[in-house]
Formats: sequence, C-alpha cells, structure tokens
Amino acid sequence: MFASFLQKGIFFLGGISVFLYIVCPDYYSYEFCLASFILFLMQVCIFFRLKSKKSFFDFDTIFLLVFGISAYVYPVFLYNDSDPFVYFFNLHFNTDDISRAVVISTIAASFYMLGGLSKNNIRKKKGNTDSVLGMAKYIDTYFLVIIIVFLTIAFIACGGVAYYEAEYQKTGIVEPSGIIFQLQSLLQSFMIAVIGIEFYNVQNCGSRINRVFVLVCLLVSGLMLYSGKRSFAMQIMLPLSFLFTYKYVKITKIRFVFLAIVGFVFMWIIQKTRSGIEIDEQTTMNLASIMSDIVIPARNNYLVFDVVEKYGYTLGYSMSGGIIGVIPSLERFLNFVGVDSTGLGSATLFTSYTFGDSPPLGLGTMLQADVYLSFGILGIIIFFFFLGRSVNIVFCNIRNQNYYSYIIYASLMAHSIFWVRAEATFPLRIIVWSLIIAYINRYFTLFHGKKNNVLYS
Repeated sequence: MFASFLQKGIFFLGGISVFLYIVCPDYYSYEFCLASFILFLMQVCIFFRLKSKKSFFDFDTIFLLVFGISAYVYPVFLYNDSDPFVYFFNLHFNTDDISRAVVISTIAASFYMLGGLSKNNIRKKKGNTDSVLGMAKYIDTYFLVIIIVFLTIAFIACGGVAYYEAEYQKTGIVEPSGIIFQLQSLLQSFMIAVIGIEFYNVQNCGSRINRVFVLVCLLVSGLMLYSGKRSFAMQIMLPLSFLFTYKYVKITKIRFVFLAIVGFVFMWIIQKTRSGIEIDEQTTMNLASIMSDIVIPARNNYLVFDVVEKYGYTLGYSMSGGIIGVIPSLERFLNFVGVDSTGLGSATLFTSYTFGDSPPLGLGTMLQADVYLSFGILGIIIFFFFLGRSVNIVFCNIRNQNYYSYIIYASLMAHSIFWVRAEATFPLRIIVWSLIIAYINRYFTLFHGKKNNVLYS
C-alpha cells in the first residue's frame, strides 16, 4: 500500500518537473533553482526507498550523485551575481539560461528514476543453468589475464605512462601516439571483461577471484594515478570495488557518504599534485575546489542553448564520434578518404563556439548537454528514461545469472562517474569490445578450456 503511494508520488513529482520547465523563468532565479534541487532530492529519496537497496555502491547511486553535483552545486550553492564566471576561468555564457538548464537536469534525473522503476518482464531462472551442452559453467580467465599482463607491458613500453605524466604534470613534451590510445582501449576492455567474468564466477560458481588479476589492476591503477590519469584508474577500480562490495561488504548510506567524501578529497589531491601544486596550510580546500572537476564542465549545460540557437539541433550527428570509435581505425580511415571526423563530438562544438578555430584547450562536454544538442527536451526525456530502464534490466539480469549482464554492468560501473561529463555514446566502445572479448573467451572456455589452473590453487 505504502509502496504504491510512493510510486504514484514519484510519477507526480516527475510531472511537476515537466511543469516547471513550461513555467521556467527566462532569467537566473535562485528560488527556482532551489525548488528544482529540492524536487530532485525528494525523488531520489523515494527512488531509493522503492529500490530497497541492500548496498548503495552501484551505478544508480554514483551516477545520480555525480549528476546532482553537476546540475545543482553551481546554481544553488556557488553562483555569485557579481562574478558569475569565476568558476569557469571567466569564460562567459548567458546566465539567463541557468534556470532552464537546471530544470532540464531535474527532468533528466526524474525520467532516469522513472525508467529505473519501470517494470520489466524478466523472469527468475530456476537454478544455475548457464551452460552449453551440459558442460561446466565456470568461465576461465587464465589466458585473458596473460593478455592483460602483455598489454600492460606494451602500454608502458610504448610510453603510455610517460605520455600522461608529461601531459598532466608538464614534465616535458611527449607527442601523442595512436598506438598508445589503442593499447589503452584494449587494456581497459580486457580488464573490464575479466572483472565481469570474475564477478560471474564468484557469484554463481563459488570460486575465488583471480589474485594475480587483482594485483595487475592495482598496479595499473597506481601507475595511472601516479601519471595523473585519474579516469583510467577509476574505470578499473570502480567495477572491481563493486565486485567486492556486492559479494562481501554491503555499503550502507552512511558508508557510501563517507566513501564519497574520501573519494572526492582524494581525487582533488591527485588533481593538485599532478599540476605541480604542493598542498600545505596555504592551500584552499572548499566546496568549489573539491567539486571543480564536475562543476567546470557544467558550463556546457548553459552554453548549449546558444549553440543550438546558432547551429540548430544536430539530430545525432554530434553523437556519432562514440559510434565511430567502436570500430578500430575507422576515424583514421574517414579522415583518409576526406571525411573530417574531428568535429563530430559536442565537446568540439562547445570548444570551437567559445574559442574559435584555434582553441588553447578543450572544454569537454556534459551528458545532458550532449543529448540536448542532438534532440532537445524530447531527447532528454527519452534518453534518460531508457538509460534508467536499461540499467535496471541489466542489474536484474545479474541476479538472474545472465553472463553478459555481468560484463555490461562492469562497463557501466567503469563509467558511472565520468559519463556525466562525457558524450552519450562515450561508454559504447568499451561495452562492445568487452562483450566481444567475453563472448570469445566463454566460447573457448566452454568448448576447449580447462576449469582450473595454477592461479586459483
């Protein structure tokens, strides 16, 4: 009875978010932004109450936290009418669009949660039956771990760590190499695939996680943090941490809040040290500095309206870069045949709109801005609803022992933080490549592989 009341309540609040969009003021209004923020918090509380989560370290919680920070921290807590651009390197935008951007964020979050609560027709399997021709269900990762070790060595040998160290810490000039980025994508895909497979084995076969693989993950993540490449490290540690917390340690709300605070402070320390800034008693640590990595790109949520007014909706063209990236070297081939693929992403459009043809730096993009740039408010509603629904289906399939859902969810966890400040198709390459790797490995394991090896002894 109470659950039914809450379900009707979150639908009602979703309708209010749409109504607020209709009556949105065409100027910055603190009261309006605060009302949108409160509406978001109310829906989040109802969402998690209806979800009845046993552990809060998952995609839903992390994604909504980062999305909420990007949407509301600046307009509700940091905005200063006398100097509105101070947090954006004094790069201007139309401040009259802030209220509209905030309510669109509320709509996006509303429909994500509505999608996450939508019913699906997945039925619970009876028994652990994921096998082929009656053969063993255990999926060996021995050869994948060997490949990961070789890819790690190749990545370091080709200058991957040195490149990012020079890029972030300004220790020298290192020209980017295509082989570095290809090795990085392969390494990420193989590692995420193995995390998903190990998660499947631990959950359904009672096995222990491959200890050598865990050590490799820690080594690679440590090297990338040392070089300043936080996103690479987090894309490995997030799904690996989810594996441990889901199976062994339940993360309550209080624990999650504590981990989130520690995580943000740690990422802030990495940000400062990679820039060569010493942290001492003179260093200022406040909400703006700790959240700067998420707040600064949020400028694109406000800028997108001017870009749309000038260029119109791209109807998916600005999203095609992520799709092209799924096929190795396709971007290079398109450039070879005369198709300029460098301007396909929304990040490029926002940067060129701000700086012109010779930008001194890239300004990135935001998930919300990327979707709006392509399809407007209707695209926001459809995309975020189906995103929430898809995440819910994948998670339900994990509990239903679906092998490939473990791979997809590991990929989603890898992007749970940085997807908010990226394009809509950003995770596509890792998801597809990881699924292909997992499929090939499963085929050879079930038909040709052995169940046990020395790494598990």
